[in-house]
Amino acid sequence: MRNNIGITCLFLVSVLWSQSGVLLDVYGYDGMNMFHRDVISDNTFKIGIMRKPFYDDIDTLSLQNVYAIWENNFLPLGGGIYSYDTPVGEKNQMGWFLWGLILGKKQFSLSYAEKYYFSGSHRRHHWQAGILSRFNRNLSWEVSFGKGFVRDTLVEVDEDEPAIFGALSEEKYLRTGIAVRPYREYLTLWGDVIADGDFDYKDAVFGCEIMPARGIYLRGEYSLEKKYFRAGIRFDLGHTGVFASAGKSYRDDFSAGVILSEKRLPTILPYRTKKVKVTISGDYPESPKLFGGKSFRRLSDALYRVAQDSSVEELLIKLDSPSLTFAQYEEIRGILEKFKSRGGKIKIYAENLGNGTTYLVSLADRVCLPPAGGVQFLGIGAELTYYRGLFDKLGIRADMVHIGDYKTAAEPYYADSMSPQMREELTKILSHIDTLIVSAIASAKGISPDSVRKWMENSPMSPQDARKFGIITDVAYWDEFKDSVGWGEATSINTYLSETSPLSPRWDETPKIAVIPVEGTIVHGASSPEGLLSGKVAGDKTVVKLLEKVAGDKSIKGIILRVDSPGGSAYASDLIWRAAVRAKEKKPLWVSMGSYAASGGYYISSAGDSIFADNSTITGSIG
Repeated sequence: MRNNIGITCLFLVSVLWSQSGVLLDVYGYDGMNMFHRDVISDNTFKIGIMRKPFYDDIDTLSLQNVYAIWENNFLPLGGGIYSYDTPVGEKNQMGWFLWGLILGKKQFSLSYAEKYYFSGSHRRHHWQAGILSRFNRNLSWEVSFGKGFVRDTLVEVDEDEPAIFGALSEEKYLRTGIAVRPYREYLTLWGDVIADGDFDYKDAVFGCEIMPARGIYLRGEYSLEKKYFRAGIRFDLGHTGVFASAGKSYRDDFSAGVILSEKRLPTILPYRTKKVKVTISGDYPESPKLFGGKSFRRLSDALYRVAQDSSVEELLIKLDSPSLTFAQYEEIRGILEKFKSRGGKIKIYAENLGNGTTYLVSLADRVCLPPAGGVQFLGIGAELTYYRGLFDKLGIRADMVHIGDYKTAAEPYYADSMSPQMREELTKILSHIDTLIVSAIASAKGISPDSVRKWMENSPMSPQDARKFGIITDVAYWDEFKDSVGWGEATSINTYLSETSPLSPRWDETPKIAVIPVEGTIVHGASSPEGLLSGKVAGDKTVVKLLEKVAGDKSIKGIILRVDSPGGSAYASDLIWRAAVRAKEKKPLWVSMGSYAASGGYYISSAGDSIFADNSTITGSIG
């Protein structure tokens, strides 16, 4: 019944398998059926051909159509050319253009579409509006209403005269349908009812789609009144898909085409690449920056996906003056260890090496520095500035309240020198991190801890000396290293993530785990990024609002609190803790500690069902 020409030709079901959008069935029931079904989330281009009868009761009058349609999640556009021969041999051509608009999301959206026909001085205009509602993963409903022109059948044909067409009449139509998926995305059953503008029944169409494997679709549909059956098949192969369909009753028609998608389509052919490259530069905050800027979670998630992919044999890394905390270096190194443990090769280029980067590259198979680079593996230390003398000269006195001798965070403001308790704390922390660094490097290199400490004693050192000590393997310029490892042919980490994240055929939202960062000093108010005169701030109002939102979101199955905070306001910390406890009543709550989870940061963390910390995390210190 529905003589589709391409976009969703004949395999896409009542409420289809993409993300959000409009179906433009550009030639269908009684003129045009731009039905609200196909839901596209990314740029997709379709081109195809179609052959079908122009009139249902005239077998000899057939139409050939070449069409092209571009869709994204906001503004689909399309066009094509019809050509047909009349029973007396007259050749005709007719062009068409369509556009559509979609408002809404995956579960609920509104659509509007128009199609224009033109042939010589003749112009025709059709329009359609629709509503799509996906109640859950298994049930979907839609309705569309439109108006177009319908031409009556041929009236008389004289052997010596061209065919005479009937008059054009304007007709409204209503179409509604329900689709169900009894077995997830593998089987879809659907039915539509079509009525005219007076709500008088005209036809019913039933169909099903089977997905035997990802990216393979088998579809059939049957028109109850026209006794018309159509079947089709579609194969998706990454960014390309091919489809074909044919109809059979007292008439035959055929459609075929190609789909080109900006985003990878679901397919049985998994994405494979042997080399992935990534540049790590600057800092990576726990909170994502505005407009999709980089964050530590994005970096670690990307590297973890590579580590899990057995097809990736080499990971190429360029260290471009990274500014990570030691806990972040520890987490990245842990991911690289997983990659290396399954046989992956790691090759790293850096301009210089410091404490954190020397620790990171120690497990690499190849480490290269430029001739003018250097290694400053000096070991770790701490330096504090005390302001008591300055405050005395300015007539300022700092009054601090704390509980316990080891609650020393505010000591630099009221003392003029380091207390024994502060010295003891710092010495233990630094000694612990020093042991972590030395033991990890010694284990990776297969040498003794004393040999690693000799690196520190001889730093800073030139690349040539670093190679002698076994810290690096090569001394070369960037272009030389790049050519030798095949950097240009390697897949970038962003491309890799895109290629391994195909469109989802689900009707509902994919289950998710929410990650809520608590980064910076805890204050009463809103969170804010690092400013010119202030550090990062974790505001209770922002964090509490996020916790309440994700706790009520059914698509979110669990919550991770990523805490990287030295503490702050006790009042604000208590409000966040209470919101975390209440969220935990609805879904699992895990806590991941970063570089710091001290004072209020530790208090907030105590709300978690499980608490995870790095070996170098500084935590505790309640008082």
